[in-house]
Amino acid sequence: MKTNKLHLLAAVAALVLTGCAREDETIIADTTVELINNQVDDNQPTFSIEQRLARPIVLGKQKENPYSVANMQIALDSLLAYAYAVGDDELHAGAGIRTKSLEALPISATDLYVRFLPRDSAGYATLSQDTTLELFTYPLDYEIVQAGDYYLDPALTDSTYTWLYSVVKPGYQPPQGVTYERLAELFLMENSEGYSEEIISEVEEGERAQTKSVAGAPEGAIDNNLRRALTVTSFMLTSNGGELRTDESSDPASARTKRTTSSCKRYCIFWGAKCWTSCDYKYYPDGYIKVNTPSGEVGLKGIKVRTSRWFHYITMRTNSSGYYTSGSYYYYDDILIGNSANYDIYFDGVNGSNSWTFSKTLFGALCFWTSTYGLVSHSPNGHSMTFHTNSDYWGRAVLHNAIFDYVAYAVGDGVSRPPASLDIASEKSDNFTSSAPLLKNHVNISLFYASPVWGTLATIWGYSLLGWAMPDLILRYNKNLDSYNTITAIAWHELTHASQLQRMKSEKSASWASDQWSHVVLQEAKNYINTGGSYGSRGDDNWQVIALAEGWAYYREWGLARTQLAWNSLTNRNWSESTETPDSYYSIRPNNFPETFTRMFYRLRLIGCSFSNMEKSLCTYSITGFRDNLIAKHSNLRTQITNIVNEYQ
Repeated sequence: MKTNKLHLLAAVAALVLTGCAREDETIIADTTVELINNQVDDNQPTFSIEQRLARPIVLGKQKENPYSVANMQIALDSLLAYAYAVGDDELHAGAGIRTKSLEALPISATDLYVRFLPRDSAGYATLSQDTTLELFTYPLDYEIVQAGDYYLDPALTDSTYTWLYSVVKPGYQPPQGVTYERLAELFLMENSEGYSEEIISEVEEGERAQTKSVAGAPEGAIDNNLRRALTVTSFMLTSNGGELRTDESSDPASARTKRTTSSCKRYCIFWGAKCWTSCDYKYYPDGYIKVNTPSGEVGLKGIKVRTSRWFHYITMRTNSSGYYTSGSYYYYDDILIGNSANYDIYFDGVNGSNSWTFSKTLFGALCFWTSTYGLVSHSPNGHSMTFHTNSDYWGRAVLHNAIFDYVAYAVGDGVSRPPASLDIASEKSDNFTSSAPLLKNHVNISLFYASPVWGTLATIWGYSLLGWAMPDLILRYNKNLDSYNTITAIAWHELTHASQLQRMKSEKSASWASDQWSHVVLQEAKNYINTGGSYGSRGDDNWQVIALAEGWAYYREWGLARTQLAWNSLTNRNWSESTETPDSYYSIRPNNFPETFTRMFYRLRLIGCSFSNMEKSLCTYSITGFRDNLIAKHSNLRTQITNIVNEYQ
């Protein structure tokens, strides 16, 4: 036993000498990086203007894992050796911990570091829809040389997907359809049975603030000081000491701490090699995510923000002002967080019961994995940023806000919300060609009408092979601030189609809605193949369902653009410069098909038909059916409705 203690004590001495040297060297390097990024040393919130292009994540070398069970056990043994060398009283006075607490501490796996490789889009969908998993596209135990938006493992030369990394609990059972590997057993002390954050006031002078054990916790329950001491030791032993931050001032209540206690006491281990204070200071990251618009910066609404370091993370979502804040703090506080944390923005949005995801695409249409924007490391206290037009993600941010706002406008106008979940394929393009195939929200049977036998087989085969990659909306954008209103208005046009489909489901049935929308999708595809344009002409097959769907979408696009953007989508000019209405604009363009039907809906609205009843009346295959449905809801307007609609038959 003595021999083992002497060996450990020698290791501790080496730790103090080499660990301090590494730390000093790394701090100098980190300080240079902080100055380059205009970040301050006291972890104040930071700000950046994001203008970069999309780029990959570039990894450096793999780091020794300080949270592994094996390394945590070595750290505990080293602390015990130090405790035996200085004695329990000095250990308690200097570090605020007792030798018996170290001896009673069991080191075992509280979590598992794992990775998944989806075999296909269905496997990816299974993982991404599992709310118990927080997935990273890059390994968590590597240096990040360049923060970026995507990472593809260079060893995966023939795979569409890359490894996805996460932390799970022991006993986790992976889903079918994915390759699963356990990378390491972790000891995250805050997840252990005996850990508690509840602090009791000091009971006598010279005694540290004790942590109250939770009910049923074993003897030697883990408190903040023990957690700090063990984790700091492991970081130093694994050559990660440069990531730590310590309070080296003589005043333990330094300006860097966020104190909630009236006084602070200083604690040190390994003869002063590493120190911290007893102040209860934690980091609650918050900030604003914004996007530049013609009217100034506006918040990026309902978007997911994640900040992380090693195997700890916090996920947050911005509110309608673009503000995010964490409901919990980092389990690693000032000494363990160091100077920075990683920030990522995920382009999946939420507004009430509606959610949507922007996906990385193949051919601009097939959806594969969630679009992510990786920020460089920033202050753990919070980071704010604004997307400007030079950024490849500016247009996607504009589309994201358009969807968030549309949900609120739909509710206010009494039309249906879009389907609860939308998968969106977006791509930068010089034209704004868009569509609403809504392939994840209805069973498209259009091929059945083309060929009952082969079409049915092709539909079954297509959904089984690529069903999880099929988009609901296909939207385009550019990087021109002058296109902001156009990008937004076109998104509202396609979302109007999504609302119509959802209304048909609720008024009729899912099968009826699928059949009706399949007619629209099939005919527009045929028209495009035959003429190069999707709409065709009056008198073509299924022209009436196209006229109703597109006329309604153009009308809603015009109305929302006018009221919300002061923009005239008919002329693509500001409303102050161009006040044409659908009535005046299309009265002299009666042959513009199907846009001229915008005028029909405009006139129906003028006589008192509600948005809600007009949308409900679209549950039909014909203009006559629409007229009769609308008369049934506005019987007092029978004559006016008949006169207006009959002009368009």
